[in-house]
Amino acid sequence: MVLDEVGIFGGIQRGFLLLRENLGQSLLAWLVSIGLSIGIVIVSFIIWIVAIALLFEFANGWNDAANSIATIVSTRVLSPLAAVAWAAFWNFVAAFAFGTAVAKTMGSGLVHLDMVNERVIMAGLLGAIVWTTACTWMG
Repeated sequence: MVLDEVGIFGGIQRGFLLLRENLGQSLLAWLVSIGLSIGIVIVSFIIWIVAIALLFEFANGWNDAANSIATIVSTRVLSPLAAVAWAAFWNFVAAFAFGTAVAKTMGSGLVHLDMVNERVIMAGLLGAIVWTTACTWMG
């Protein structure tokens, strides 16, 4: 069934029907089944996961950034600007020095990789964003 034959609303309705029928399938398989090419679907997933991961990093930094510089600023050892620059520098260095340690731990059998799919990754990221935002908001 071509989208032009049924109109935009018919296409949307068909999409919802297909979604309801295929809820047990992975999202990737469902998107391919409605006619999207596998390359477009994979690139779209990568873009969405990276965007949500960046949103998580923003929320996490929003919540924890002050904790890392609070003591050095409150004791007036450094100005707030210098403390933020100092923290940013060391966070950047740490990402390169220790960046793969967590990935190696997860890949060593702690997490069963056959149980991880795009739904698990997205749910984990979105759950962490909501939790961090709620905890920051409520104090």
